[in-house]
Amino acid sequence: MNKIYIKIIDRKTKILSRDPNLNIDSHQLIQRCKHGDIQAFKIIYETHKTKIYNIAYRIHGNHEDAQDSVQDAFVLIFKKIKSFRGESALSTWFYRIVVNTCLNNIRKSKTQRESSLSDLLESKANNDQNKSLQIILEQEIQNLPTGYRAVFVLYEIEGFTHEEIGKILKISQGTSKSQLHRAKQLLRKRLSPYIESLKMI
Repeated sequence: MNKIYIKIIDRKTKILSRDPNLNIDSHQLIQRCKHGDIQAFKIIYETHKTKIYNIAYRIHGNHEDAQDSVQDAFVLIFKKIKSFRGESALSTWFYRIVVNTCLNNIRKSKTQRESSLSDLLESKANNDQNKSLQIILEQEIQNLPTGYRAVFVLYEIEGFTHEEIGKILKISQGTSKSQLHRAKQLLRKRLSPYIESLKMI
């Protein structure tokens, strides 16, 4: 497939390729997808796969589950593309599907591991302090309630605004802010001995 470039033009995403037949905006791509155009769906996939994987990985905390959720999400996107009405940005619709897919897969899983802080400290005792703190933080993010985790990942790690998170998760901005606040409270409590070294909280 030709290399795809992303360019923002008048607040609309235009996908540019060396193939002039692919120099089309997102609306045209959606219409092509709705008519079963696999090539158009491949362009959408290539455009969004990295961002979607990053979100899935941060929610799951491991590559295998993230890959499974990404695959499940793109299957759902392909099946549901005909129902997309353009009431939100295409990317917002995508991220909503991937976050919901991740959360559903987490709820279905009965093998989620919850390592205690003491276990982590013991296993990483010989590592340098900064690395240990990063490992502990990532593990404790995984131990957050799923709703708090989703908001925390989207806001603090992926850089979405509360307005964008509200659209993705179909919650109010107030709920997004409240869940983020509670997520931070939980992390502060669990990481209180190390809070001075954790600048992101």
